[in-house]
Amino acid sequence: METSFMRLLRIASFALASAMILGCSKDITGTTSDVPALAFVRYVHAMPDTGEVDVHLMDAVENLNFADPSTGYIPYRTVSTYTGINAGARHFRVFTNMQSTDINVVSQVIFDTTLTLAANTYYTILHTGLARAGATPHQHFVLITDTKPTVPANQVAIRAFVAATGVGPVDVYKTRDTVSATALPSSPSFSSVAFGAPTTYATFAPDSLVLRVFNSGTTAPTLSKILAPVGAAQQPLLDPVAGTRVGGTALTAFIFPAGVAGSPNKGVTAVSVVYGVDVRPPRQ
Repeated sequence: METSFMRLLRIASFALASAMILGCSKDITGTTSDVPALAFVRYVHAMPDTGEVDVHLMDAVENLNFADPSTGYIPYRTVSTYTGINAGARHFRVFTNMQSTDINVVSQVIFDTTLTLAANTYYTILHTGLARAGATPHQHFVLITDTKPTVPANQVAIRAFVAATGVGPVDVYKTRDTVSATALPSSPSFSSVAFGAPTTYATFAPDSLVLRVFNSGTTAPTLSKILAPVGAAQQPLLDPVAGTRVGGTALTAFIFPAGVAGSPNKGVTAVSVVYGVDVRPPRQ
């Protein structure tokens, strides 16, 4: 037999459920936010006399992270991925890092500038030059508008870019491997590449690729020969990974000089190539 307490409990539960339903029925739209107009930026550390740095936006709290995800800082020869940030006039500041936790080190500002970024546009922020007092050319930003190529599914595109003074002009040859005995093509893929601007894109069928770098007009000595990332084809649960064996990929080969003697980069003793991803292959 139902007691008065049980009846009261049942009625109270029904009333609470009804109130919740009525409350929800009056606000079913939620809160919406406009998607901001974004510009897409990547950072290239091309200061051969400067060690690890941090880059921050100073005008707003925003998810900007150019650092190596495995370390949390930006060493020489870093080519970051693109990050979307609000378009417009944006205030950037570069700090020393040097793998230090000392506030007197990591609070030192080495560069401060404002860049105006257009919406729906891709940029490379090339931080190049020398940071030491009195050194020339002195460190500065070069803002490069990246016009992304349309790459067919059966092709890969690549271009070359000398990222700092201290190397170049150079000729760049494309071979399949790094074996020294491999014969060079009859002509370079990119000729007399000098500091300051990327070449146009060259396309080729997907395959392994090594760019061999020489002083312009010579084929010896080899300044650099580094295998480009080969990528990975799409898998049932995985997107394709950009690389020279995956059609639809576009890369930039950034060519860096050796580090300056006596600087934090003194261990970088030769010209090197770092490949940045410009266009990722589409999902199928």
